[in-house]
Amino acid sequence: QVLRGDDSYYKNKKDVIPGAETPGKIDTDEDLFNSTKLEEDGGELDENTKRHIRTDNIVTITYGQIEGVDNDGSAQKYGQPALQWAYQFADNFWGEVSYGQNVIKDFPSLGLDTKMTNLIFRAKYTIAAPFYSYFKPYAGYQMINSSSPGAGSETKPGEPTEDQRNKEIELVDKLKKNTIVAGVTVLKRLVPGWFARLDLGTDIMSFGFGFEF
Repeated sequence: QVLRGDDSYYKNKKDVIPGAETPGKIDTDEDLFNSTKLEEDGGELDENTKRHIRTDNIVTITYGQIEGVDNDGSAQKYGQPALQWAYQFADNFWGEVSYGQNVIKDFPSLGLDTKMTNLIFRAKYTIAAPFYSYFKPYAGYQMINSSSPGAGSETKPGEPTEDQRNKEIELVDKLKKNTIVAGVTVLKRLVPGWFARLDLGTDIMSFGFGFEF
């Protein structure tokens, strides 16, 4: 009898030993996180087994609290969304850039808005943790800028005095910062390829989600 089409089923069936374990077989949900299982099963992964996270890139979106000042000059925290891109340039060593932006209403005085931008460069190292989690201590440099076109203007309603205008400019300048930062990022793998992220540092405290590729 002539077998037509894919006859691999018939060829391989006779070679299977009853009761023997099939190499590379993914038996449980946890095997989806097991890189050894995936490699045995023919998955295309980075052959470098020294990496805790095999992929080169991670992109995340976060929302956090950034330090600033209020209209009285007292310390105040503001919510800020941010986008991060991290690249693994060597085994477990990462370089990351983060950009965040928010608008502060009625600052430095009523009726004015101030845009606050936050650019951070970080160097990180990956440490594996239980439950498919990773700790990434980091050090870096943060540059915060602020702009409020109406601050210090004489054309605002109410005819502010010169002292008031100077105070507005001073408050906007207090938001600006250029400093060295340090902290730790915690990644928790949710499903293959996706992470939950927590940042705890001198630059910002934030939470978000991201994916690897």
